[in-house]
Amino acid sequence: MTKSKRHLVLVDPSFQLRYAFVLGLSGVLAGLGCAAGLFEINRRARMDLALPPGVLKELTAQDANLLWAAILLAALGGGLLLAVGIVLSLRMAGPVYALSQYASALAQGYYPPTRNLRDGDQFRELFDVFVKAIEALRAKDVEEVQKIDGVIHQLEHGKWDERAPSVETLKALVQRKREATLRVVGKPGGRS
Repeated sequence: MTKSKRHLVLVDPSFQLRYAFVLGLSGVLAGLGCAAGLFEINRRARMDLALPPGVLKELTAQDANLLWAAILLAALGGGLLLAVGIVLSLRMAGPVYALSQYASALAQGYYPPTRNLRDGDQFRELFDVFVKAIEALRAKDVEEVQKIDGVIHQLEHGKWDERAPSVETLKALVQRKREATLRVVGKPGGRS
């Protein structure tokens, strides 16, 4: 078996790029902050030393080179963190995208085909709970369809006095649906 090539695809570009940009910018700012702190420590240490003017001038020139090197390293570190942010965000955006597709299908009255998450994807527990909920809803609907089919058959082919159990079955199904649509679990906007 050959392994298929994996391509980096942005599932939710606005989220992923924003996340990666914040991570990369944080890396740049952290690198520049560290460099500024080291330069300030270096400057104060130099002030405490009695150095000849020529040596002081040479050290100042080298400090300028070090400053540019620190800026370049901070930019490279930020770029690396930006790339890491895109990869990490993919591990979040993929499951969230799949969950939103599932929810959209459910809202339209369909049961979506589900898939497994990739190794390293985030939100695994939430994803698994959501998939189990879809499977439970589907199983409940299959059971109810079978009951309704039985009732229809009984009503079509039964005698009038044998129809009472069919009506009771329908009443029970309607009552369960009514209770399910009226039941609210947890607090709106909060945790249950």
